[in-house]
Amino acid sequence: MHFYKAVFSILICALSISSCKTNQKTNAEKTGRWIYKDSILDAVLLSKGRFKHGIERGTWREYSTNKIVSKKKYKGIICYTTDFHLNRRVKARGISKLEIDSTTIHWFLHGEWKFYNEKGLYIGSKFYNSGTPIANTLDTII
Repeated sequence: MHFYKAVFSILICALSISSCKTNQKTNAEKTGRWIYKDSILDAVLLSKGRFKHGIERGTWREYSTNKIVSKKKYKGIICYTTDFHLNRRVKARGISKLEIDSTTIHWFLHGEWKFYNEKGLYIGSKFYNSGTPIANTLDTII
């Protein structure tokens, strides 16, 4: 009898997990869990995350051929981004800010973005103000 209860419980759990819908819209706005998949040359690009009222929320991860290339954490109007080299070491870190006007929603690079080589060593920074580069130390560091 316990065996049948266990099998029934597992079956119910599997059905409830598989029924979670992805890539849904409510009132023409993206909502809930989203998965984007694209192929470019031999690489398969995959992005996973959530939307709320048409705006990214929580943690998004982007993969290229099953290796993580970017991780983004959305908190309000700030997005904390970490990009990775293919060897999974950090390539760049920085933030983006959300700007919404009457017709568009756009994320702009903002503040200091730190860059690292494939060995994980700091190689310099770029500074942005609402997407516009204002300073660069990448060329000055050897």
